[in-house]
Amino acid sequence: MNVFRKRLRAEFGKKVYRHFVSLCKEELDQKKNKVPEEQIKANEKVVYSEMCEQLQSLTKEEIEKKKERLAGTLMDAFRIARQFSFVFVFYVIASLILAVMGLDARVTNVSLVLMGICFLYKVYEFICNRFCFVDAYLMMLYKTALEQDNPSD
Repeated sequence: MNVFRKRLRAEFGKKVYRHFVSLCKEELDQKKNKVPEEQIKANEKVVYSEMCEQLQSLTKEEIEKKKERLAGTLMDAFRIARQFSFVFVFYVIASLILAVMGLDARVTNVSLVLMGICFLYKVYEFICNRFCFVDAYLMMLYKTALEQDNPSD
């Protein structure tokens, strides 16, 4: 699961998250024929309106806590993307070093398999976070909803 989905599900719950995803997919299907300027207006989006409704009853302190969690989630997404190149380089170099060290074949093979499993996990994590368009779109709408100027006190 990507970091955006985790955050949205934690903030709104699984049921509401699934509802937002279905609304978002409907909007994206309708957007195909619109001009780019018409696509940008967040306040005309059903998902955005529903997010704003859910956030209206929150205090400024609760909104600030949500903004902090959102910032942490965005940092996690950037960290995963930034670390992947280092993970890839480390994996290639470590594999080459293991191959030329001349260790027992069983030790080399077990080490390569374990490193390969770890590398595949990082590839999976990177791909999940890189290609999560709907969740990233929902996060942008959520960020916009959190930044509205009229939370109740």
